[in-house]
Amino acid sequence: MATDTSSVAPDRHPPLADAIAPVRRMLRSGQQAAVHSGLRGPRKPGSLGCMVFACGAGKKLIALRMAEALDTRFLLVWCRPGI
Repeated sequence: MATDTSSVAPDRHPPLADAIAPVRRMLRSGQQAAVHSGLRGPRKPGSLGCMVFACGAGKKLIALRMAEALDTRFLLVWCRPGI
């Protein structure tokens, strides 16, 4: 007995990248202040900045948002071990 598969819809799933959109975390007030103050300093290529925050304060998130605002191609984040 032959079965007709022309009426069966193919099993199609959206690509994983389309199904799961990245969640953009909101900055806390202290983190927003750090981004704004950090953007006042390094305007010239090759300039450096230093921020000191406690563990779990969101240093990497702050650095990423600063890099987005400065429209940089490369970002170097150095987390110094506790003293």
